[in-house]
Amino acid sequence: MIGFKYHCAVWFHKGALLLDDNDVLINAQPGKTQLLRQLRYNENDVVDIKLLEVYIQEAIGIEKNNT
Repeated sequence: MIGFKYHCAVWFHKGALLLDDNDVLINAQPGKTQLLRQLRYNENDVVDIKLLEVYIQEAIGIEKNNT
């Protein structure tokens, strides 16, 4: 997780491999990053803990399968 001036984000280093059925992952630098994706939250956004958990669990699963 990282904080910026106007938003914070949860980064997934292999985010392009996630299913992203909810279409919420952002490529912050198209053309520069291939796998990195982020879930971005602005000041008044409500963090959907269950959705965040789904993405984190899937990311963990990807890492476990690649070791």
